[in-house]
Amino acid sequence: MERRLLADDRALDAVDEQLLRALQADGRITIVRLAEQLEMASSAVYERVARLKRDGFIVRYEAVLNPDKLGRGLLVFSAVRVSDSSTRTCAALHAAVRTCDEVIECHQVASGFDYLIKSRARDMHAYREFVASVLWNLPGVRDVRAYAVLDEVKHLTRIPL
Repeated sequence: MERRLLADDRALDAVDEQLLRALQADGRITIVRLAEQLEMASSAVYERVARLKRDGFIVRYEAVLNPDKLGRGLLVFSAVRVSDSSTRTCAALHAAVRTCDEVIECHQVASGFDYLIKSRARDMHAYREFVASVLWNLPGVRDVRAYAVLDEVKHLTRIPL
């Protein structure tokens, strides 16, 4: 069976990729159902899934929720620049962001700004409150530019295999 070598010298074969695709599509699928789809024994599928977890390919399982139903319909990307890129400032900002529930994602980027922060809010008024009470109070923040999403054209959590 052909194996694809990954960046960290671990390999995935076609069956591993099929398992990962199936689990990305439905994280609640049972081992029995996976085994039926792959025409394999349940014990073999169980061992492969256990190995994929152990090797770090599967990080966790989670439900995808509807933000509109939960009063978080406004999606905003904030481009944040910091006053300095010192290790201390970055560490403090990272720690503060990790404790902030409104922040869904935060990425340090190489661009005209330093961080791209993805957040959800009830509406623009709630987002403005978030900016004033949270973003501007993050360590070292010098500038915040907001990009409110008008239409979510494509949103996937799956990684192409």
